[in-house]
Amino acid sequence: MRDTIAVGTLAGVVALIVYEIVDWLITGSFGADYTAPWEAGANIYLKEHYVHTPFGYITGITNSLVMTCAIGVLTAIVLRISGKDYYLIKAIGVSLMWRLGTFGILAPISGIASQMNNEPYSQFIYYINFMILGAVTSYIVAKYMKPLNKK
Repeated sequence: MRDTIAVGTLAGVVALIVYEIVDWLITGSFGADYTAPWEAGANIYLKEHYVHTPFGYITGITNSLVMTCAIGVLTAIVLRISGKDYYLIKAIGVSLMWRLGTFGILAPISGIASQMNNEPYSQFIYYINFMILGAVTSYIVAKYMKPLNKK
C-alpha cells in the first residue's frame, strides 16, 4: 500500500485485536485490581455508573479502536519520514509516547479513570500492552507500506 493513512489504520485495527487478546490473557492469569483499557476509554465520555453498560462497552471499544488506529497512523508517518530501519524501536517509542501523553499526563489532569492511580498492576500491564501495540503496528506498517513514487 502506498497510502500512509490506510496502512496505519489497518495496522491499528490488527494491533487492537492482538492488544485485547494479550490483555485478556495476561489479566485473566492474575487476580489483581485492574482497569481494562476499554474501561478507561469509556470513562472519558461516560460517568462511572454507565461504563459497564452495553453503551459503555461499545464506547470503550470504539475509543480503543480510534487510539490504536491513531498510533498506527503515527507509526506509519514516522516510518515514512525516517525510513524503515529500526522500525520496531521507532514504533515502540511512538506507542510509549502516546501512552505517556494519554495515561501519564492527560488522564490524571482531567480526572479520567482516577482509580488507575491506585492500581500499579494496571500501569505495568499498560506498558506491556503498548509495547506489544507498537511491535504489531511496526511489523504491519513495515511489511505493507510501499515507497511513494517520486516524479
